[in-house]
Amino acid sequence: MQRAVPWIAAVLLLGCLALGILVLRQRSEIAGAISARSTDEKMAQSRISELQRQVGELKKAQVEAARQIAQFAQGATASKNPQGDGANGGVRTVHISDLLKEHPEYAVFYEKQMRRVVDRM
Repeated sequence: MQRAVPWIAAVLLLGCLALGILVLRQRSEIAGAISARSTDEKMAQSRISELQRQVGELKKAQVEAARQIAQFAQGATASKNPQGDGANGGVRTVHISDLLKEHPEYAVFYEKQMRRVVDRM
């Protein structure tokens, strides 16, 4: 038995060292996971704040668009003359040439339409 005691003590010592190393590895993995989680949470919070800022901007833009629509509608009703001066009753006439001058990107579509009309004739 006296010969076995040093071996048992050595095995127990090595076992304790192995367990200690295992515990240290586990602690370092836990610490790494905690730091990664906190980094992910910070990124998520910054993304949430960015999205909330964008939502606020979109709400402001929506309110501005609604205000402009209301102004346009009010201007359109105010510009109509209820007494009807002229042949068209006070309604402003818009010519296609004016629209094409203001929006030249529609000229291609207008030319195609006119070609179809001419071909039909």
